[in-house]
Amino acid sequence: MSTISIDPKGVMSQVEFIWAKKLTRPDVALPQWNDLWHDHAVEIATGRVQVLDLPPDKAKEVADLVAATDGIIYTFEFDKNGMPTGNAIHAQAVGHAPLSAADYRKSAESK
Repeated sequence: MSTISIDPKGVMSQVEFIWAKKLTRPDVALPQWNDLWHDHAVEIATGRVQVLDLPPDKAKEVADLVAATDGIIYTFEFDKNGMPTGNAIHAQAVGHAPLSAADYRKSAESK
């Protein structure tokens, strides 16, 4: 079950936690970060992220704020009947690129 829906009665299949880089970078080891986390500045730069229902200037303000964060996504598993199994896996952002140690530190210091 990986369809995206805006239906208010839709089933929640993913949750993304958004954390300031100043919090994640000192406490999350680089190998773990590369496996599980993604940089929202990189994700926004792909052009796939859209801020809806705001004028362009306000949408840019939101995007600039979110660019200072990292994200971690949990995807919930469902059985063939659509029942939750209780298992969750980590999804990764489309276009995620692992960071080098230097880029990881540099990105944290600049925010």
